[in-house]
Amino acid sequence: MKPFVVANWKANESLEVLENLEFNKELMEVAIAPPNIYIDDVRNKVESHIKIASQDSSKFGEGPFTGETPARLLKKKGVDYVIIGHSERRLHFNENTEILSIKVRQVIQAGMRVILCIGESDSDINEEDRLKMLYTQFFSAVGKNIEIDIAYEPVWSIGTGVTPDPKKICETIKTIRDWCKGINVTGRILYGGSVSSQNVDKFIDVEGCDGFLLGNKSLTSDFHEILKKIEAYILQKK
Repeated sequence: MKPFVVANWKANESLEVLENLEFNKELMEVAIAPPNIYIDDVRNKVESHIKIASQDSSKFGEGPFTGETPARLLKKKGVDYVIIGHSERRLHFNENTEILSIKVRQVIQAGMRVILCIGESDSDINEEDRLKMLYTQFFSAVGKNIEIDIAYEPVWSIGTGVTPDPKKICETIKTIRDWCKGINVTGRILYGGSVSSQNVDKFIDVEGCDGFLLGNKSLTSDFHEILKKIEAYILQKK
């Protein structure tokens, strides 16, 4: 399985970072998740093998829902992936497990792939409570017999420069993988949280990690460096 790298631009514009964006498409898959108003601009600037992701999708279908973008319209726009459940959506927009479950179903029914974000809120939470939190986030949104990508993204690590120990990431990914197997769910498991060109080396080799969900580092030239390091690692392992 090729590593999968997702660039979440959040509420930013960084079209210039796409200039001279080069990587071996045989070695990895890359998706750009810009604000929806820039989807066409991104598509026009990148080669066809680079995927387009949306940062969210409405819980509603088409109709009288001002300001909303339904999954079916994202699909018509050429979107391949949709990020659901990012901690910033949970925090700032009060998205609960019921809403996220609806969104996951809507996206899958529209023919796109979900990237579901889960992660504990605090670094000092005890292990039992941490796993309960992840368990609830996972099972409230993921149904049986589906394909879905999971991004393990500890909230306390996002944008802080502080990251979990790679061993802890490995253990968490293994737990999530076991949950997936138990309900016949397939897909990739990514890590997200303060990944940069300075530390990506220690995460690339984490067993079971299928790629990364990047945030602010995907807005700068650091994005290019991260892709280069992942590519170099893959070539070294061949």
